[in-house]
Amino acid sequence: MKSKDINETPEATSKTTKMRDSERQKSEVSRSVSIQQPMTNEANGPLHLLLDLLEKKHHISYSELITLLQKRQEEQLKGRVPARLFADRKLGVLEILVRYLKDHRQMSFKEIGKIIQRDNRTIWASYHNACQKRQKMQLPKKPQIYIPLVSFADRRLGPAENVIYHLHAKEQIPFSRIAELLRRDPRTVWTAFAHAKKKMNSREDADAA
Repeated sequence: MKSKDINETPEATSKTTKMRDSERQKSEVSRSVSIQQPMTNEANGPLHLLLDLLEKKHHISYSELITLLQKRQEEQLKGRVPARLFADRKLGVLEILVRYLKDHRQMSFKEIGKIIQRDNRTIWASYHNACQKRQKMQLPKKPQIYIPLVSFADRRLGPAENVIYHLHAKEQIPFSRIAELLRRDPRTVWTAFAHAKKKMNSREDADAA
């Protein structure tokens, strides 16, 4: 093991420590950004240049940027729910949605009803039924696919159709993957999507007329 250079000054030691902290914080920002979108090794170079620019020109430190990114991610997640939630076959889709929003997002029945365009009595009944069927809700670990809450506000479709239609039509996820995600038969998924698409097209034709 090499001995420490006796000629190293306190100022040099402090500068070295700051450089190490800077590199560590850059890595933390890279990991924080990768939560929203995985980054390749090629992308890390430009990212570090961007971080240096933010610090020098706009006086935004790495730790401040991490905080901003985390807050932004939290805001985005407020309007979405994990698709894997609906793999619970013991509960209906609406029961799962209401139970999750009430227990884990601390939303009131009135707030839930307003967002997904349902009567408060329907929301209460769905929550009550969910609690009767399952005492504790099973949350997915490290969810990667989300569904916007506004998707459930489209009353042209049933709750399950809302989920499947969004995953296939909006997210371009294959039926086989949706079936795996929701733990349903691929034929059931395909049929649900076909019905949903027919309903959507019928409404669009009616509006056009």
